[in-house]
Amino acid sequence: MKNSEAANKVVQLLENLDPRKIEREIDEPAMGIAAAFQWPESARPTTFEFMEFIQRLVANLYSQATGLEAMGQPSDAYALAIACLDQHYPHSGMNGSEAALLDFLSARTGSQEAIKQALVLGYVSQRREAVIRALLVVGLGNDWSIRCNLTQAFLTLFRDHLPPEIANAKPAQLADSLENLLLTYARAQAAVRESFRNEEGARLVLGLT
Repeated sequence: MKNSEAANKVVQLLENLDPRKIEREIDEPAMGIAAAFQWPESARPTTFEFMEFIQRLVANLYSQATGLEAMGQPSDAYALAIACLDQHYPHSGMNGSEAALLDFLSARTGSQEAIKQALVLGYVSQRREAVIRALLVVGLGNDWSIRCNLTQAFLTLFRDHLPPEIANAKPAQLADSLENLLLTYARAQAAVRESFRNEEGARLVLGLT
């Protein structure tokens, strides 16, 4: 692999790993799908309605996945939904799925929207990881010489932005860690850009520009 080819590949990988790009491609469509899902109108909410809704929403979210990271229809959407709620639904002293069910049955204000948000958060978290893994597997491969060339290109392109212990290392020393290097750099650059945008927005609001 020529030096120019390696440099172009590294730049393309970093662009694809940009958290904002991943958010646009995953989070926004998922939120749109969830927004279109409506809870059944019922005078007395039931456990069956809860179970059916969370299963259908999660199944629909996963069926929309396309491209390298496509997951297709989950074999057990209900189990995935329960796992999402356990991890992401606000709870105290019980599982998140149990808290979600109790809030739903008692018609607690805001509970239906909170349940949808927890399901979406669980989905996008898993999907982001799948996207990143797919990008890195396809982009980097397992060929040692190519990984070393890509590592050298990364060091050459961004040496001035790297800590000395990384900037001065030999490519072969870092080739096994190239995935982490690319992810860390992409996320750091996104954070810097976001900071500048926030500062500029604040200046506009305050009339300082």
